[in-house]
Amino acid sequence: TTYRELLAIDFPRAKLDLAFRHHLLSQGVYFHPGTARAYFYDAHTESDLDRTLTAVESFVESHESLLQKVA
Repeated sequence: TTYRELLAIDFPRAKLDLAFRHHLLSQGVYFHPGTARAYFYDAHTESDLDRTLTAVESFVESHESLLQKVA
């Protein structure tokens, strides 16, 4: 699935996924496209993990109503 194909899909979960990925990127966190899995390696520092968790927390807080709709 390409980025443009995802944009054309009118499903709340797909739109939420795109919003989540964009939010992470805007916070300096790269999330590999095409997978719903995230991996952490020993190459990631504690600062990397903190930045990732902060980005995820801020997304959840700012998209709470949308998350409840797709749950």
